[in-house]
Amino acid sequence: YVRWKTGKDYETRLLFSKNRIAPTKQLSIPRLELCAAILAARMRQKIIQEMDWEFVKVIHITDSMIVRAQIQKESYGFGTFVATRVAEIQSITDPTDWYWIQGDLNPADLVARPTQPDILDENSVWQRGPEFMRESIDCWPTRQDSTIESKQLPDVVSVTLCIDKRNVKIAPTLIDI
Repeated sequence: YVRWKTGKDYETRLLFSKNRIAPTKQLSIPRLELCAAILAARMRQKIIQEMDWEFVKVIHITDSMIVRAQIQKESYGFGTFVATRVAEIQSITDPTDWYWIQGDLNPADLVARPTQPDILDENSVWQRGPEFMRESIDCWPTRQDSTIESKQLPDVVSVTLCIDKRNVKIAPTLIDI
């Protein structure tokens, strides 16, 4: 979306959009969300490269706290799949440009799920952006912290080896956190 100030209000319009269908090879939701983030970073790069406009600020908004947290960390701590994508995102964008928002406020999900065409008309949330984008950025329901609240932590199994000269005994112990 592109956003500009008109007097004391703001206007927003869809500038560019791209959607991909999930590959037949099963990828986890966090990996699919990371692929969407890399697509957003590449789109940003192309828009800035091709447009004559000068943008005061570019903001990326994701509804994945996991992806938001990954972008904030150094890429060398991840496996190859995640590390290469996080490194590319960090080379194109500044990690402080990334914000998190609740999934139900994310208009990108409209084209990621089956949607009636009339919901995508010229005055829709899809074309004009969510209502909050017409307010001051300070009022947006976005976050930059990467706090992930866990409903229930997993159980951890501790294995103790007791070795004597004749045999080895393994005594698993369940630790409840």
